[in-house]
Amino acid sequence: MVVRRKLRLDTASGTKELIVEEAERLIAEKGVDNWRLADIAKPLGIKRPAIYAHFANREAVFVAVLDRAVEGLAVQFPYESGVEDPKTALVRGTRRFVLQMVQNPAQPRIWMRDLESPEGGLPELQVIIGGDHLTSLSKGRLGPMYRRIHGLLQDGYEMGQFRRADLVDFCRLVFGTTLFGVFFPTQDIFHRDGSAHVEHLQHVVEEVMLRYLRRD
Repeated sequence: MVVRRKLRLDTASGTKELIVEEAERLIAEKGVDNWRLADIAKPLGIKRPAIYAHFANREAVFVAVLDRAVEGLAVQFPYESGVEDPKTALVRGTRRFVLQMVQNPAQPRIWMRDLESPEGGLPELQVIIGGDHLTSLSKGRLGPMYRRIHGLLQDGYEMGQFRRADLVDFCRLVFGTTLFGVFFPTQDIFHRDGSAHVEHLQHVVEEVMLRYLRRD
């Protein structure tokens, strides 16, 4: 269920993007650590040296994949305070976040690998984000997303839609439920015609989120 863009190998930018997309496919299939540059070249019908025209080494390709993962996360939970209804926006954002993780299976693998890293996160990812996860709550490339979520929670509370909720606890709940949901008990959601599976996971995450925010 990986979303692939139509690109051409006969342009420099097209080749570079296809290399990154193939790396994403391999990460989705094999995991973050179990792929080589040679694995990228063969499906694209190019020689391994052709990759070096665009990337210095495997790490550079990986950094490009990480950059796209951060880009995909940074735009989640769009919201314009005072214009949109907080609850409606939060439900829409939660469902969209689930869809993003399902349609781009390399991304949940990257986030899971990052969270279990004994160094407190993937060093390359910390450079891209602009710090560790605690720092990213207010600064760096993910800061605006977290501020939007905070605004949603605050506006919903002030309007009587939600109880007062902590940003970190909310993210643990929604992000954690989504990541666990795409991997457990199977990963069929990535491989089947999974529209029903996606809809079910969206419903589960939405229900968990709304129960957490429900005013007693």
